[in-house]
Order: sequence, then C-alpha cells, then structure tokens
Amino acid sequence: MCMASKVKNLCRSVTKSGATDCGERVADQLDWVQELTPSVRKLLQALDCLWRTANLMQATYLLVEPLQLSFQMGTIQHRRDIVFTHVLTSVVVSILTRLWCQNVDAHFLTRLSKVGMLASFEGLLSCHGDEMGMLEDMIVAIEDLGRITFRVRPTTDTESVPTPVVEGGRLLMTVYIPVPEAVLRIMGSPESSKGFSFHINPVFFNIGINEQATIAERDSCNPSCMYSVPNSARKSITCMHNTTTNQNRFGDISLQDKINADGLEMLREFYNRYRHVPIVIAERNRRPSICESSVCVAELLEKLSASVHSKKGKNVEILQISAQICRILNGLRFTSCKSAKDRTSMSVTLEQCTVLKEQFDLAEHEFLRALECMRCEGTRRENTLKNAGVKKYAFNALQLMALPKLYRPPAGTYGNVQT
Repeated sequence: MCMASKVKNLCRSVTKSGATDCGERVADQLDWVQELTPSVRKLLQALDCLWRTANLMQATYLLVEPLQLSFQMGTIQHRRDIVFTHVLTSVVVSILTRLWCQNVDAHFLTRLSKVGMLASFEGLLSCHGDEMGMLEDMIVAIEDLGRITFRVRPTTDTESVPTPVVEGGRLLMTVYIPVPEAVLRIMGSPESSKGFSFHINPVFFNIGINEQATIAERDSCNPSCMYSVPNSARKSITCMHNTTTNQNRFGDISLQDKINADGLEMLREFYNRYRHVPIVIAERNRRPSICESSVCVAELLEKLSASVHSKKGKNVEILQISAQICRILNGLRFTSCKSAKDRTSMSVTLEQCTVLKEQFDLAEHEFLRALECMRCEGTRRENTLKNAGVKKYAFNALQLMALPKLYRPPAGTYGNVQT
C-alpha cells in the first residue's frame, strides 16, 4: 500500500461521520502510524543515499579544473622546476667544492651528518617592478631545497670525474655526492665510511640597494631614509609627500622584512642544533679559522636581530652579519641580484675583502684599496665582458648615487651598458 493511499485513508477516517467514538479514532490512528513507519524509514534511507550521491558528484565536479586554469598551473610548475634546477645546481657544485677542494676534518663531517649544512642566500633585489617576481621565485626555490636529501658516498674506481647522481622526483628527491674514500675514513667509524645522508638548511636574506629599492622603501619619504637621494630630488619628494596621506605611496618592502625575519629565525634554529653537537676530542686543540665560540655567534645573532627589526633604509649590515655567521658555521654562501654581474660583483668583492681582513690580517688602511683593486681587475670585470661584451658595470650616475657607499664601483669601471 503506497504512502499516498495511507494518507487518504487517514483523512477519510478523520472525516467519517460514524467515527464519533474517541477510542475508535485513536485506535485507527495508531494502526495508520504502524503501517506508515516502514515507508518513512525507507524514505529516510533514500534521502541519505541521495545526499551522499550529491556530495560525491559535487566533489567530482570541483576536481575538474577548467582548461585555462590547468594550463596556468602547468606553466607555474614549469617555472618552478626551472628556478629550482638553478638553485639545486648551485648547491651541488658548492658541496662538491667544499668536500673536494677544501680541507675537511672529523669535526666538520660529524656536524654535517648530525645537523646538515647551512646554505646562506644573499639577495640584492628590490621590492619594486620586475625584480619583485624574481624575489618571489627565489623564496619558493630556496624553500624547496629543504625537501632534498643529500647522500655522501665514496667514489668508485671507474669514476674519473666525480659526478653527482639525482634520483626521485619532485616530492622525494635524493642527490648522491661522490667524495674521496679518505674523507669518509676521517670520521673513524665503519658505518660512516660507507656514506651518510644529510639535509641543507637554507636561509635567505635580502636587501635592495639600487634606485628601485629607494622607491620601494616603506618610509622613503622620511629624511633618514633618503641619504642616497640627491638634494634636488628631496624637495620634490617632500612636496609629493605633503599632497598625499598614504606614506606607502612609493612602495612596500613588507615582503623583504618578512624574508629577513624568517631567515633570522631559521638561522637561530640551525645554530641551536649546531652548537649541541659534541666536538671531537682530537679536534679541540686545533686553531679555529675564524671564531667558533658560542659567545661570538650568540652576539652576532643579537646584532643581526637588532638590524632585522630596525627600520633603517638599505640596511646592508644584515647581509654582512649573516655572511659572517655563515662563515663561522662552515656554511655555503650564495649571492645574486638580477643579472649577477653588477650589484653581485660589488657584494662579492666586499665580502672577499672582509675575509682578507678577518682571516688574513689585511690592514685597515689597505681595505678600500684592496676593494677598489678587486673591482677594477680580475674575475668581476671579465664577468661583465662575457655577459655584456664590455668591461664595465651597468651603472649610470643616478644609479650610482642610490647605492650604499661600500657598494659603489670605482671611477672608470661603470657606464650605460645594456644588460
């Protein structure tokens, strides 16, 4: 008997003229409820099944990407793969250089196997224009390094040239780094002589130093942040500032602030793990190359923290302190800008002179002379020749005024060059 028929019978029983007795009417209703209950139960089950089917269909529909979105996601993934390939190649070459071309000891290898290796990336990009996209690409590529496993293995007799091997895919990748057997035997344990795995601990610090960074400075209208702006331009900037209520009209460096703050926290986290690795007894009497005391690094971290949280424009002290900490912790150093030949040359030569001063006792009065010599002759000038066909850095007079003093090239080494 269908539900519609049961409802009709109920209506007839209620309106039936002969049904005047209350007891009979209640009995009829109870009989109707008992007959209707199985049908109601089946209806509820059918509705539940329909609800689950609708949810499944909706989920399936949402998984279907539009053709335009699918093409866009493929383009983004392709871009991510290209950028990551560049970063991974740089890191692998640096690791090979560290293990093959420099002296390693049990102290270094033990900490490498326990806490991994620090990789400090220094960026000179501005938060303005096209360089903003480059900065975002670097963030993603450097973060992707954290999911890569590196494994040190002894070289085989058939390997005339040490060649790293990459296995796996995007989600799980392993890079095998060949090293001489003598290096692995330094650790002393039979297990270590067969190789070990480690991870890269990447940190990223960025300070824009060119004229676009001047525009992007959050407080660029503040006189304290206009040290590199010519006097003729300061008056017009002040006038524009008085006609607007938005102090961030010229740009925003909040991304740069976040990059530096995150880099500081990651550097602190790595150092906390690094300093708890026990030092090999045989290595305690060796002379440290720079300064490996915990007090030294702790003080530098405090100075770095103060610089990161300050509002000083173009605070290149952040880059210099982070680089010093990386050298103390036997890390890898990477420096880049847009083309890696102009601003990068200024930063690399400055770091080279700093290393000469810290580790090789370069006299203070010879610092600027050595810095100018490195920028006038040698690898940096040859790099500009190979990239632009001219032995000149691509700076004009206006761009030169925007650079911090220690990042300015010597006279006669720069000019209007197409990069």
